[in-house]
Amino acid sequence: MSTSKIKQIPEDFSVEELTETLPSGHGGFSFYSLKKKGSTTPDAIQRIQKSWKLESRQISFGGLKDKHAVTTQFFSIKNGPKKNLDLSDVIVKYLGEISGPYDASHLAGNRFGIIIRNINSDQAKKTDTIINALPGTGIPNYFDDQRFGSIDSLKTDFIAKKMILGDFEQALKIALTSPYTHDNKMAKKEKTLLIQKWGDWAGLKNVLPRGHSRTLVEYLSFNPLDFKGAAERLRPELGGMYVTAYQSYLWNNILARWININFTQSEIFLIKLKLGLYPGVRFASVANIKIMEESFIPLPSSRLKIIENDPFFKIINEVMAVEGLTLEEMKISGTRKLFFSKGERKAFYFPTNIDHEVLDDQFNKGKKAVRIGFDLPKGAYATLLIKCLQTLFWNN
Repeated sequence: MSTSKIKQIPEDFSVEELTETLPSGHGGFSFYSLKKKGSTTPDAIQRIQKSWKLESRQISFGGLKDKHAVTTQFFSIKNGPKKNLDLSDVIVKYLGEISGPYDASHLAGNRFGIIIRNINSDQAKKTDTIINALPGTGIPNYFDDQRFGSIDSLKTDFIAKKMILGDFEQALKIALTSPYTHDNKMAKKEKTLLIQKWGDWAGLKNVLPRGHSRTLVEYLSFNPLDFKGAAERLRPELGGMYVTAYQSYLWNNILARWININFTQSEIFLIKLKLGLYPGVRFASVANIKIMEESFIPLPSSRLKIIENDPFFKIINEVMAVEGLTLEEMKISGTRKLFFSKGERKAFYFPTNIDHEVLDDQFNKGKKAVRIGFDLPKGAYATLLIKCLQTLFWNN
């Protein structure tokens, strides 16, 4: 059987943010749509900020959208210009005024359009059955690979876990020297210097180019033992990524353990994620589907107060024990800037407003392509749905 392909070209993956926010003629915050291709949301926002000479604190947006896709989302600018902006692959359209900054609380979900390519005729014949089963087949709401960045060492070295254990030097060393999948030549050279001269902060300060790593090295040259202080000075988006990556990994393991306990092996299939194989549910009884729809799993942190008769109490503590930690230890002591979020996440999601069609694949001779459109709640990963489809059907 042929192996299906997603994102063969950026146009194969589209995301449209859904919101109930409606602009008016007044409010003090200019409201815009942003259509982009080939850049992350922060990169696109930075280009807009530079073009319009804005302060970063003026701009607010709701969610991060995929770099390798065609995406549409919304953002606001306090006292922003009432005009459009065309930067070729970043297009901004002014929509009107709103009364406050646009943020994640305004998101209602996302509309996805995905084309899956390189499907043979036999696989294409299964499409109707597959798509029609989707609304009732809960997709495990794992944090997908995008949540964990592109650090190649992440599978064995969670930076936030080192911080929990108080080893801020090792946490910082991993953060500054670990290879990334898309490191350029200059980044590789910089990391080699950091590895070779680690601890020689004065020497490093003289050879590193201006940038984030050198800023941290300069701090350490004056405070050579304050690795915690240096870690606090990591760029906020990096520090946040390291913290959420570890918390998300633990949450995924909690959901995986819950699925393995509550479903038989015949009801389970395995989904290949960056950090291992995780169980999904092949089919479920009506009673279990109701449980899947209603289950929320808390994010593990020391601030989580969970009682013994909670269905996740034992599972959460078992997952923490595997890590050699207790729930009470799930914090980074002595810092206010690096912390684990408190909250909960739905265990499964169920796609809605699904439509599809089978097409001839223009990029893979003799093959078919399937276009699928569907809505997902905010925070759910469309790539997980596709991985489930590929695992269950098209790659079997």
